[in-house]
Amino acid sequence: MTEADTIKMAQATEGDWGGFHSGEQGAKQRVPTTEAALESALAARLGPFHPVISL
Repeated sequence: MTEADTIKMAQATEGDWGGFHSGEQGAKQRVPTTEAALESALAARLGPFHPVISL
């Protein structure tokens, strides 16, 4: 499973990944916040027009 797959699976139907900042995280999830998901996407070299990032 690629990093993009992990990020996509954790994405909510609204297109986010929970709270934006790490201070807002609730339940322990694989991708706990939108901030963490976007940082992971950048580290995996997913551009702004990758299907995981752009809705």
